[in-house]
Amino acid sequence: MQIPKKDRRMITMAGVLFLFTLVCMALFRRSPALTEFLYSAGLYPMVTQVMTHIWGWIPFSVTEVAIMVSGVLCLVGCVQLLRKRMRFGYAVKRVIFAAFILFCWFYWAWGFNYYRQPMQMRAGLPSEDILDSTTVAYWLEREISLANASYVPVSNLDKSRVDAEIEAGFTRAAEMLGIELPGGVRPGKTLFLNIVLDKTLTSGIFSPFFHEVHVNAGLLPVEYPFVLAHEKAHQMGIANEAEASFLAYIVCTTSSDSLVNYSGRLTVLGRMLRHASGYLAGYAEIRARVRPEIFEDFRAIRRRWLPQVGAVSRISGTMYDHYLKANKIREGRKNYGGVVSLVYLWQEKKAAEKSDR
Repeated sequence: MQIPKKDRRMITMAGVLFLFTLVCMALFRRSPALTEFLYSAGLYPMVTQVMTHIWGWIPFSVTEVAIMVSGVLCLVGCVQLLRKRMRFGYAVKRVIFAAFILFCWFYWAWGFNYYRQPMQMRAGLPSEDILDSTTVAYWLEREISLANASYVPVSNLDKSRVDAEIEAGFTRAAEMLGIELPGGVRPGKTLFLNIVLDKTLTSGIFSPFFHEVHVNAGLLPVEYPFVLAHEKAHQMGIANEAEASFLAYIVCTTSSDSLVNYSGRLTVLGRMLRHASGYLAGYAEIRARVRPEIFEDFRAIRRRWLPQVGAVSRISGTMYDHYLKANKIREGRKNYGGVVSLVYLWQEKKAAEKSDR
């Protein structure tokens, strides 16, 4: 079967776009400042505004529908191959063409944000050299006090109210950090096949192809605000997981809404305690200051996730680790814990600014 001239032209154009994307990847990897200027602060805000206004108003996940349709098309193609109604070489070329398009789509629609300047530089945070054990202990104790004071029993969830509060929080966070954040239409969506998120231990996911924010439908109410803010941060061009969590922390903890505030305190405190447990002297004594109700929330979250741990979660976790490392996140999945250092540095910056007044 001879490939039509029109298809050959499309394949050639896809190949050229693929090579151009590879060249830009190499260039942006070497120059975060250039990435920031040309893409993250230049092209990307326009891209995400258009994408979210096209797809954001749709109540269901367009990404999930697209994946299902693609799966059906793949099955049809396999049947045609088995019945010899399509030549193997032609099928391979179609697959390569689709792979080229998806690869380019991913990076031009969002993926180049992995190569931008770090949040620590953009927000003017101090160097990590100041984070000795004394400093960490001081800020950990302070965060425990704030979390204890922010505790509220949570039994229900008004998603619309939380969404509105978080959107307002991004305006506050951008002003406090001195950074630009793109707008858009970004309601939290759920998946029809939510079991995929459960089995992969995924709280939420941002779709770079349609700029949709997805939140696991099974989250406890106390988890929801922080996860929603984290995924919205990804839509705003924050690809780094630690930075997305840091922005979500600022959004949540500056909120006057008790649930939103507590969700941010609870989530980051859990990561702070894990971070400090391995090396901080007197950790047990510091940990004992956390109020029992907070530990009960930690246990409730753990009980919800524990039954989902298995082969699927381990395989998906390994794959995501490699994915992050391939996109300049050297720590892989451990990058999630990097929010702890960013919060401590943020607290140090605020303390220094206050003392200078």
